Amino acid sequence: MKHDDAFLNPIDTSAHIVQQRREWMLQRIAWVFLVALLVAISLGVLGQGPLSQAILKSAQGLVQVEYQRFLRHRTPDDLHVTVQHAAPGKVRVMLDSGYVKRVDIEHVEPVPEQVISSAEALIFVFNTHGSGPLDASFQIKPQEVGPLQGWVAAESEPRLAFRQFVYP
Repeated sequence: MKHDDAFLNPIDTSAHIVQQRREWMLQRIAWVFLVALLVAISLGVLGQGPLSQAILKSAQGLVQVEYQRFLRHRTPDDLHVTVQHAAPGKVRVMLDSGYVKRVDIEHVEPVPEQVISSAEALIFVFNTHGSGPLDASFQIKPQEVGPLQGWVAAESEPRLAFRQFVYP
């Protein structure tokens, strides 16, 4: 029985080994990327999670703002403002007019007694009946993609500036 020379010579695998190493390298890079993406998602970089949640407090602790650093375009989210006050009366909460122009305020809880528009802020006047804190929740819906900056102030406290990023 006669064999072909092609069957007797060893197969040249050097080109295949180089290609296989390239594929293994790309596969390892893809795995690292996917693991990093999953970690980022679970921590809240692409939505709600521990890295996304933020709390700002005024120097005297009378005003606190809770918000998400990362938002989705046209997806509702909440901006919580807590104002500590000593006596019943009216509390004014101011939202930056530049911020208000880039988001829709869909709902405010509790309902403000009055809303005043000024050149630098939208002023919400709340009537407080007790001596406890005012907990106001503003449901917002971002209308633009990209960085979003604003500030919140209440009464005579200084402005609390915050930054958010809106994903598509």
